[in-house]
Amino acid sequence: MKENLDLIKKRIGKLIERVRDLNLSLELRVKIITIITVDVHARDIVDECVAKKIMDSTNFLWARQLKFGMEKHPGFHLDPKMEHMHCIVNICDWMTWYSYEYVGNCGRLVITPLTDRCYITLT
Repeated sequence: MKENLDLIKKRIGKLIERVRDLNLSLELRVKIITIITVDVHARDIVDECVAKKIMDSTNFLWARQLKFGMEKHPGFHLDPKMEHMHCIVNICDWMTWYSYEYVGNCGRLVITPLTDRCYITLT
């Protein structure tokens, strides 16, 4: 967890440097600010896990976080023998496939403890 926390902090620092570039297009600036917002939330959660010495992925503090990951699954498309990577979304004991729906390049609200509780309630 500590190594992950350091990695997140370095990434946020690099993103902040990049967003300060005056030559960035508005579209790219919005994308970077959205990534910073999500990474700041991730930093806070990982920092809390480190402070509380949580090392188990089944701990509720970690399980209650909305997580995205890639997994190999047998092909759904043309060749059933081929394995394809698919994005999964999970929170607590709920899991679904990410359907790659397009939501546009819009800004993101700050993620708060209330937002986290809403995600759990909605799942």
